Amino acid sequence: SHILFKKWFQVSPLKEYHRVLPMEDFMDKLAPEIWPLCDYDLQLTGFCYGTSGAECHMKQGNPFGPFWNRFSVDFDKSVTYQNLHYSTNDPWARDQWNRKFPPGEYPVLAFMGAPAAFPVAQEDKVLQKYLIWSKPMAKQAEEFINRELPDGPWVAIHLRNGMDWVRACDHIDGLSNMMASPQCLGYNPQAKLTTALCLPSKQDILKDVKRAVKAIRAKGVYVATDNDPMLNELSKHLKTLK
Repeated sequence: SHILFKKWFQVSPLKEYHRVLPMEDFMDKLAPEIWPLCDYDLQLTGFCYGTSGAECHMKQGNPFGPFWNRFSVDFDKSVTYQNLHYSTNDPWARDQWNRKFPPGEYPVLAFMGAPAAFPVAQEDKVLQKYLIWSKPMAKQAEEFINRELPDGPWVAIHLRNGMDWVRACDHIDGLSNMMASPQCLGYNPQAKLTTALCLPSKQDILKDVKRAVKAIRAKGVYVATDNDPMLNELSKHLKTLK
């Protein structure tokens, strides 16, 4: 099922940066005029990055299918784009998008995914400050912390060790950037990722967590994971610090 953006994040902070309209409000207020689903003379177009003539598969997989199904949207055709820079702060980039897809002909650009760099470009990191948890989500987090975690500082770790991550790390050697790797190596094109950095051994994980716990005299450790939380190993390794 599709969860509305505003259930997880606040919309108003985003408006400090740009004009923003949640999808449900767009479908209710604007779509009937400029993107009517019941107008069979208007073909709904899906956009994606790729070679000319390729199909976008706008509703294939999750979250794509559930998102568009939530609003009863079906696409009639695909349009691909290449060599268009996502940063429209540049007047030249804006002009290229407008020339390629004039608003009169394309009133809505419905993308399969964000037309931006991934991992996030260094110059775009500042935008993170506009993405703020919704008040209900923040309240849930505070209640969990107060209920489950000890008073005082604690260390939180994210253990990615599921099979999909293991397979991703099989192809890491030689790359300079993947997903959140800049937090380890910075934005350095000369840096090289390694399998050991992507998927550290249990011994390295235990050593690094212990070092972090000692550094701040943490009272507890919180583990988020997609597979193995290593709770038994961590408890034994940190026992001497109690």
